[in-house]
Amino acid sequence: KEIPNFLAAIDEGYSFVQGSRFIRGGKNELEWYRRFFSWSANWYSRILMGVYKIHEFTTSYRAFTKELFIRLNLSQIPWKGKSFLFQPAFLYVCISQGAKVKEIPIVFVDRSRGLSKMQIVQYILDLSFFGLRVRLKKSLRFLKFCVVGTVGFIINTIGLEVLVRAHFHPALAGGIGAEFAIISNFLLNNFWTFGENKIIFKKMPLKFLQFNAASFGAVLIQSLTILFGVALIGPTANIFWGSLIMHLPTYRIFYLLGVGLGMIWNYLMYSRVIWK
Repeated sequence: KEIPNFLAAIDEGYSFVQGSRFIRGGKNELEWYRRFFSWSANWYSRILMGVYKIHEFTTSYRAFTKELFIRLNLSQIPWKGKSFLFQPAFLYVCISQGAKVKEIPIVFVDRSRGLSKMQIVQYILDLSFFGLRVRLKKSLRFLKFCVVGTVGFIINTIGLEVLVRAHFHPALAGGIGAEFAIISNFLLNNFWTFGENKIIFKKMPLKFLQFNAASFGAVLIQSLTILFGVALIGPTANIFWGSLIMHLPTYRIFYLLGVGLGMIWNYLMYSRVIWK
């Protein structure tokens, strides 16, 4: 009775549709310890794989398009064994290939006969190691992003200081310096941080415009932070360190704050939009 709903969602443009016990209208009618096991496995998958909009990773009640399946790298999916790791792994690989996912609520009832083929201890071990591998891969990408960001930070800072000494307003100087950093960030991120999704040469001009548009949020955050700090405190900030008083230019303090806030914005935009 649910299959027509799956097909209707495919017709709406979704490439991956699945039944879910963990959204409104869904229900899990297994015994309490199996309900807890399912709930734990799904929360673990969401957190370690960094996919928070999906609520169900451990069901095989799914529909997906041929076009999505053709795009998949099936070697990334562990099929062997009886731990059923292929369920969350298959969904993760689909999402990594840009699948548009929809969940449909289902009521999951216990079996009326027979025994489950799942080996629970092996499943826990396999899911744990797979989730950790995904998280380490994501963390490595973030570390690369931080290195690229540090290079951009140096370029941005040099541009800021040079332009301030040329009598530009600190907010404007910060914005121009940030644009120099954006060019560096685009090239290094494309060929290193997000190299597995590298943008080909003929698409780079359009993607660079999109990259600038996405990065404009960080530039705006940085400039507004400096502008706010200078307007609030004045051109000089007094920093008390015990009995020592340091007089620092306000724009430098709020520049660092703006860079930190902009870094969060950039990583979200780069990973979820530009190199999705």
